[in-house]
Amino acid sequence: MPAEVRAYLFYVLRGYFAVPSKGVGKETRTFAFFLKHLLHLSSWKYMLLLWIVVGLTVVALLILNISLIRRHRLERRHRESENAANKEAAFQINCRKYNLSAREMEVLRLVLDGQTYAAVAAALFISKKTVDTHMQNIYDKVGVRSKYALIILFYAV
Repeated sequence: MPAEVRAYLFYVLRGYFAVPSKGVGKETRTFAFFLKHLLHLSSWKYMLLLWIVVGLTVVALLILNISLIRRHRLERRHRESENAANKEAAFQINCRKYNLSAREMEVLRLVLDGQTYAAVAAALFISKKTVDTHMQNIYDKVGVRSKYALIILFYAV
């Protein structure tokens, strides 16, 4: 934060807006000084008023900050859901493009989500060797040699 902004905020929070007095030779008076004398406040009432103003300012800034955070989170969730929809659409298009069977699509989806062959076999109630065979068929149909290439190919829009 620039020094002039910090100084301005300091003066705002303290209530010291410099307002020149009328007349020759008179010193510059502050907004707080005029407020104190206009309302005929004693010192403790004046300090209480200043603390109330500072407290209300802090509360207003907190409310603004919370609303901005909520809006940012909502926008991020919206972007993430759009990305997930685009990712799934790209996956479906590529599965049709390479003529993958329904079972190969199931195996590929789990593998691309980071599952091991053993975990895929357990989830689909098939043997690990069957998962390996499905993956080999997928590699042959698609024409790639690694999981990384599959991820790039199937989730690229």
